[in-house]
Amino acid sequence: MDFVVFNKCIQDLQELGTDEFMTSRLFFDLEVKGKKYENQECTIKQTVGSNFEGDSSFEVYVDFPKVWGVDYEKFQSAAKSYFRGLVGSSGTGIRVMNSHSTRMYNNTFAVKRRYDL
Repeated sequence: MDFVVFNKCIQDLQELGTDEFMTSRLFFDLEVKGKKYENQECTIKQTVGSNFEGDSSFEVYVDFPKVWGVDYEKFQSAAKSYFRGLVGSSGTGIRVMNSHSTRMYNNTFAVKRRYDL
């Protein structure tokens, strides 16, 4: 079975301009079709003001992993779940409740979590 192990998240920056977004970086290892790919990374970009807590309305873009054969929809779902599990009202890293514009830079979360793809 294919899987991803997220190892770390750096909640990076929030750019202001016509396209406001917060960009974070996820670091992970993958196993796809029995082959291991270690020390991978991708960017996750969240639109400022998007509904962070709701699954269907969580407006976020997750980069494609640079590994051939990964089910992108499952990878994206795992990345969102990992990120939401670190930051937000139910997060284990930083809990943000009842806030509409919290700004944080370079918060590093070294938390391992495995997701089947």
